[in-house]
Amino acid sequence: LVEDNPHRYVLDGHLRLPTDSALLKDVSQAGLTVFCRHDASADHMTALRDAGAIVQTVDTDDHGRLSLPAVMAAVAAAEHSHLMVESGGKLAASLLHAGLVDRISWTQSPHIIGEDGVPTMAALNMTSLPETPAFKVTDQGQFGADRFILMEHAAE
Repeated sequence: LVEDNPHRYVLDGHLRLPTDSALLKDVSQAGLTVFCRHDASADHMTALRDAGAIVQTVDTDDHGRLSLPAVMAAVAAAEHSHLMVESGGKLAASLLHAGLVDRISWTQSPHIIGEDGVPTMAALNMTSLPETPAFKVTDQGQFGADRFILMEHAAE
């Protein structure tokens, strides 16, 4: 059912999403907004829009990355108040560091990859335990061979 498909958001500062991406194949079934920098390729913006995506430019932070508060303001303006974020370690750390995470659903496979794998969390640049974001475990269990832990932001 179309109404059951969540709107998807992609943070792609330099607009590298290919126009033949699987995300664009079902854009009529599940909307897609791509956030990029103001200086991203205008031609590629047009191509993605022609493929059915909404392309929205946002300001950047002091490091040239997309401003997460600007992205969240745009998401809120679209009247989406809940997001499920599937990200790499850098975005996950940036969201945590900015205080933009209320709930974490952490899943863990029984496969051990080691340091040559992709990190689930980048450096948070915090020097003591009290500086780290505090979460409390609200549920945990198994999905097949995978383990899950649900955590909520702890009240201060």
